[in-house]
Amino acid sequence: MGPAARVERDARAGEDDGPEAEGATPGPAAPGTGRDEYDSLPIDCEGAIASRQEDERTIVYITPTQKDSARPGQWVHCAWKDRPPSSACEVLDIVDGGMLEASCGEVKPGSRRPPK
Repeated sequence: MGPAARVERDARAGEDDGPEAEGATPGPAAPGTGRDEYDSLPIDCEGAIASRQEDERTIVYITPTQKDSARPGQWVHCAWKDRPPSSACEVLDIVDGGMLEASCGEVKPGSRRPPK
């Protein structure tokens, strides 16, 4: 499954297979600071819509529950109340009065950094 399909799946309410389906450890994600893809900041989201593919990443528009919950350059993930967290996304811009334009990949909150 490619990045766009995973982000779209994460964005649909109640239709997520969860991290268990991909071999990840279930459980809540650790809170992050938003400094990088492996330390993304959990935010409450009303919704997320996958828009387009750019260089193996998916551009997503996220509607956060609270305005000013993130800023450009920060890494975030949707901490849904009723399903596993979304992939980590880098906030590119804030558009339409608070909606986040973000670039998302496949890293899930709490993932280990790859070995160097």
